[in-house]
Amino acid sequence: MSHHWRPQRPRARPVVPEMFALLFGSDGLGVPRDAAYAWWTALQRASWTEAAALRGIFALYKDEPGSFDHWVTLFREQLAPQRLIQITEALIQEGLLARPVAVVVEDIILKNVTNEGRWAFETSWLQWTGHFQVLRV
Repeated sequence: MSHHWRPQRPRARPVVPEMFALLFGSDGLGVPRDAAYAWWTALQRASWTEAAALRGIFALYKDEPGSFDHWVTLFREQLAPQRLIQITEALIQEGLLARPVAVVVEDIILKNVTNEGRWAFETSWLQWTGHFQVLRV
């Protein structure tokens, strides 16, 4: 039996949908890249219903939603902060996401939420400019 050493190929980062990149990336919540990729990878492997449903939302809207109102509704309802926190906890329980990564993601989400539980930047976040763009306050 031969024991030849093979160099390890670098792991390719998963390709993420545009909407996920927009929400988690530097133009959105600003989740550090490694934490965002870990969260996305966990979501891709998840088998629980709520995580699979969110994965379906990202797949369904891999491109921008059709209208500004649809975009706003999507972020208020389907991508609400509470839902993202619940799914993050489910990813931990399913054994797919490490607690330290989850803490980073959840802290960033919570820093961007009002006392009423809405995105803090919601009122000035979305602007129609021929395409959708996340704006920082």
